[in-house]
Amino acid sequence: MKEEIIKPGVVRKIVEKLDDKRIIVGGNKEFYKSKYHLQYTQEIVDNVVSAFLQVMTDEIADGNVIKLNGYFTIAPKYKEARKGRNVYTNEEIDIPAKYKLKVKTGSKFEEACKRLTEKVIGGEEDNQD
Repeated sequence: MKEEIIKPGVVRKIVEKLDDKRIIVGGNKEFYKSKYHLQYTQEIVDNVVSAFLQVMTDEIADGNVIKLNGYFTIAPKYKEARKGRNVYTNEEIDIPAKYKLKVKTGSKFEEACKRLTEKVIGGEEDNQD
């Protein structure tokens, strides 16, 4: 259960999901011999993204942690049952125990947010002058 899945494991599982999908190439076979002549079509990319999301969903459902270094870590976290309150009626309610998703961003996403902040705040300062 609590297995930590890193990038190579995610890639391997996506390849397994796409095992029955093939790139069909027509025309001159000698021309298409090199893999560099193949282009990524919308269908190919859609298959890869769908398989990636399905792998992530399956791993979270199994209780595993997904860790893509530099990007993010996603882990299911258990939340105990607790008492809550209905804000409209002020009644006390029971909130059942459940798993919630915890996402921790990595350095590459943090850097992207920093660049966005500099771009937006820098743009506002230019407009105020």
